[in-house]
Amino acid sequence: MDKTNIIFISPRLQNFRGHLFEYIYSVSQHLDKEKYNIHVFGSSNASQEIVAKFDNFTPFFISPVIQQPANKKESIKKRIRDTCRKLLRNYRLGMLLAMINDSLQFLSEMRKFLTYTKKLFDGEQCVFFIDSIEERRLLGYSVFFFLLRKTHELISNKSLLVLRYSNIRTKKTSTLFHKMLTKFTLAGIAKCQSSSKITLLTDSAQLKEELEPLLKSRIHLIPIPAFRVDNFDIRINKSMHGSNKTIISYIGGAHFQKGCDFIFKLIGSPKIASMQIEMHVQLDEQELESLKAISLKDYIAIQENIKHNKIHLIPKNLPSEVYNQVFQNTDIMLFPYRGIHYQKCTSGIFSECLSMGKIPVVSNSTWMEKELLKLNLNDLIFQNNSFEAFEKKTIEIVDNLNFYQNSIIKASNNWRNYHNPKSLANEVMRNIETVYSDARNLTEKSLTY
Repeated sequence: MDKTNIIFISPRLQNFRGHLFEYIYSVSQHLDKEKYNIHVFGSSNASQEIVAKFDNFTPFFISPVIQQPANKKESIKKRIRDTCRKLLRNYRLGMLLAMINDSLQFLSEMRKFLTYTKKLFDGEQCVFFIDSIEERRLLGYSVFFFLLRKTHELISNKSLLVLRYSNIRTKKTSTLFHKMLTKFTLAGIAKCQSSSKITLLTDSAQLKEELEPLLKSRIHLIPIPAFRVDNFDIRINKSMHGSNKTIISYIGGAHFQKGCDFIFKLIGSPKIASMQIEMHVQLDEQELESLKAISLKDYIAIQENIKHNKIHLIPKNLPSEVYNQVFQNTDIMLFPYRGIHYQKCTSGIFSECLSMGKIPVVSNSTWMEKELLKLNLNDLIFQNNSFEAFEKKTIEIVDNLNFYQNSIIKASNNWRNYHNPKSLANEVMRNIETVYSDARNLTEKSLTY
């Protein structure tokens, strides 16, 4: 039997930072190599180390190179140009123009991608796996869905589009342009769905409930691959970081939707400073400076805590080895996320945290709250989007660390049995086999009549 081509579309995959590499790599390693050929289409700026990790990696999509620290020798003209671009992006019009430009560029790339894959996989069965859709790439994916349906070469060969559909918002969008693109994308997916060649996936029960009526089709619920579970032992003691202090971490940067203002207040809190703890937060000096307007008093306290090694700053773009080390040493992970942004969308960091037996502190009205309630971990949730409640809950967990560690370890065993790369790969393969089986049955029935 001919193998099916599984094609991962990941325009931003260029290095080991973030979750992009681990997500695709860990899932691809658990797919049945006897049945599937794995192809990855990533960034044209992908490093040689990334390319070498896959048997079939194509550097295809144009992706901006991650910014390096400014070079003192660079020209004054370039500095002025870069400064003007930053100022422009600070205004809504500038952001809108940048989004339109990125969308049109990606649209062109997706047309080329479809032409390229038609030639490369002519007459073969294909599965397009898209693990997320970003705001600025809505237009490109919209056209891709429409063209995919109209491309007879792909349709006749029973091609299947597998979509991890978790990042498109249909309500309270920031701009009219985004709202129009979102509706256009949903219409494109619905058109493809009518051809019975697309399987829609999501890792959030809340998103499934919202999107199924919009698309008028079934969306399959899939596990979240907590891909670092195999690399770490789940332990209750503190020997992993060899310190008598409780290690508290925050990975999220200076993003309001992730509660960076709560983090700023917490690391400047005198109550926290008096405890036997050590905090690792993903904020740099410039971001701390920008948050100084929240409270000058807290800012001064934070600087003192940094001097006395009670606070350690984590860089923005975390290499995998640094990310792993942070997780390995952490006792408590903070998630003061805003419910309006994370009410239905999942969190990969939270999933890893739970899978590895780390204690999460979570805000209410979020997807994370719903998951903790299922596991009877109500005591890890703080209410009312209140800093006072957040601070109180964090202190309570530090004071009763052993109790909460025992609770999270028990829940962690159940969680990671389902949320892991192999589980997701099995679910993807099951959906593929179901679609092709249904197609074969329809063909046999038509021949009978």
